[in-house]
Amino acid sequence: MSNDHELWRALPDGLAKYRGQLAWCLNAQGADTLGVYPYRFFKRVFMGFVRCRARELDGNGFVGIRADEQPRCGIRDQSHRFDTIRDVRDLLLILPDLRCEPSRALLSDERFTAQWADMRWRVARPQALNASWRSRLTQVLGQPQLADCPVASLLEAARAKAAGAKPDPSPWVATPMHWLAGLTQVHAPLESVLQLPQAEADELALSFESTFAGSGLSLLPAGSVGFVLQGLSVDSVRVDEPANLRGHNLSEHQPQGAGAARLKALMSELEMWLHDHPLNRRREVRGEAGISSLWLWGGGAGAIPEPQVPTRTVQCFSDEAWVEAMCELMQLSHQSAPRDAQSLLSQPSIAIRPDGLWAVILTGWDLAAVQRDWLQPICEELTVGSWNSLTIETADHSLVLSGRDRWRFWRRPANPLVSLLTVAAIDAGEGR
Repeated sequence: MSNDHELWRALPDGLAKYRGQLAWCLNAQGADTLGVYPYRFFKRVFMGFVRCRARELDGNGFVGIRADEQPRCGIRDQSHRFDTIRDVRDLLLILPDLRCEPSRALLSDERFTAQWADMRWRVARPQALNASWRSRLTQVLGQPQLADCPVASLLEAARAKAAGAKPDPSPWVATPMHWLAGLTQVHAPLESVLQLPQAEADELALSFESTFAGSGLSLLPAGSVGFVLQGLSVDSVRVDEPANLRGHNLSEHQPQGAGAARLKALMSELEMWLHDHPLNRRREVRGEAGISSLWLWGGGAGAIPEPQVPTRTVQCFSDEAWVEAMCELMQLSHQSAPRDAQSLLSQPSIAIRPDGLWAVILTGWDLAAVQRDWLQPICEELTVGSWNSLTIETADHSLVLSGRDRWRFWRRPANPLVSLLTVAAIDAGEGR
């Protein structure tokens, strides 16, 4: 198609310098399409032009394009037309602390559901998930060999690698917990999982070393999960992770297996040690929850397999200790979790690469902040087509959003987070 085509006469003067790019887009679609499918023709021409501008390196060329070849997009080093393969940029938002018990509490508050009534999205029914969020993340990041690796072994391997030391053969994760004692049972409130400041974690580790000297046990700070306990060799024990205890009685989540008795005995010793600890007295003076015990979980011997090469560009954002350890051992790109979606969208890696997967793991369950700082801005990006999809995963359910969902008129409009919480509460009730 020559530059004498009538389309050029309608082109604004400000776009005159882009005529070369528009000409390629017109030729790629074929002039014969214009008379038969005008809407489809101009839509494809426009989208091709936008992608050309996004890939522009300077005034004379595009990223990855030579003068004698078509622009490259999609799979690396393969040429494609813009109308056959488009850039795919997906976001995975994992909320591991969001479970059915907080769902029931929030759904009973009318202020919660009314607050987000203005954000309506025609979403499909959230799907129940069987595997843990860690196992699912290993699959997404292209490291399925880590799905069955114990959490403590991964943390210990990363610590030993950074210190240039030999890892402990049987580590356990020790997470600080806060219990509420009743007349006949002990209850774990929704805020039962504690994250200690680094100074308090160091103080507790030193106190443990002096109190349990000669036991062969060592307690090392390990970031968001609390501590790694070394020297405890216990086999054939099944223990729930701390997040599963929220809103439940401890009698429902006791360790099970041949070595459970020794594990429960040690946790009882830890509870007595912490009962009148000076650190707990200072926390109570400040009005903070006391450390009732250290919950031992995620243990067991396990070799760390070699990393695999991901089949897709992956970028991980999280402050969770296990995620950081996995990314370090598997040589995956990793950064701290940004404070909101706008900070994520301004990342240089997102501006440079037009495709790939960005996984964000947010700990805690402040849903108002998730709604305000993450869901609303990302849904706006989905609306304009900047992102292909958003997958929201909680501890037990998953929901996928895309810009096309807005036009699925047969679905009932609903807030995505409210939909997730509602289905989680319903499924939890049916499972009982």
